[in-house]
Amino acid sequence: MSNADFNEEAVRPKYAFRKDAANPKSFWILQWSDAVSDYAPFGEYVVVDAEESENLSEKRVANLVGALNEKRRLEDLSDETKSRTLYHVTPEKDADGRSKVVFRTFTGEGVSKENALFTFEGDVE
Repeated sequence: MSNADFNEEAVRPKYAFRKDAANPKSFWILQWSDAVSDYAPFGEYVVVDAEESENLSEKRVANLVGALNEKRRLEDLSDETKSRTLYHVTPEKDADGRSKVVFRTFTGEGVSKENALFTFEGDVE
């Protein structure tokens, strides 16, 4: 690990996540707010694949948050999942004005399978 990597980890990340206590297949994506000096809800990640373990779901969310935080080192889950993760940003917002990203898994056989939905405030950059 280089000094740059160490310093990158020491800075407060813009985004974080936590499990939703009401739904074990759901995670809150949080964004740092200087106005309240704390993290505030930014979006929600809901796993729709009933067969996916909670441990794997948490790793996927950690990678998503890492990507949002522009981290260079994300965990490679391909050996564990034996699949590729695909995504599609829907062109229109939902009724609440939130953007939506649909995540799918593809094993190389047949069609891809819907895995999770990520809805959030704002636009995709």
